[in-house]
Amino acid sequence: MASDLQQQLAASSLYDAESLKAFNQMYNSSQNPYGNGFDKNYPASALPFFQHFAPYTNPNATASSFSPSGSSTSSTSSQQHQHPTKKKPVPVPAEQKDETYFERRRRNNEAARKSREARRKQDNDNGTRVIQLEQIS
Repeated sequence: MASDLQQQLAASSLYDAESLKAFNQMYNSSQNPYGNGFDKNYPASALPFFQHFAPYTNPNATASSFSPSGSSTSSTSSQQHQHPTKKKPVPVPAEQKDETYFERRRRNNEAARKSREARRKQDNDNGTRVIQLEQIS
């Protein structure tokens, strides 16, 4: 039954045989940080969350449309993959540092402090939850 399911998944447009094989090897390897699978008799590719690991394959793509150099023939596709760069901070001249500037800086520093504290709290909560779940298992 497991091989039938694997063949059905491999035949579908979302999965291909190579990704199934790679996922099974990763999932069943001793280096898997999440354990060695739920059950060795239950193939990893049949797990319900496997679809999140399968790479998207374009059914209309041909082998000739792939360029290993990474260069694309259309300029629009290369523009889609560019990430916006962070703007470099511009120093504020001393004559522009008035009361509103210092008020803005104070509010920004307070917001950054709250954000860091919230992230630390969430990390601590997640850590304690992981410990609890590991003790249950």
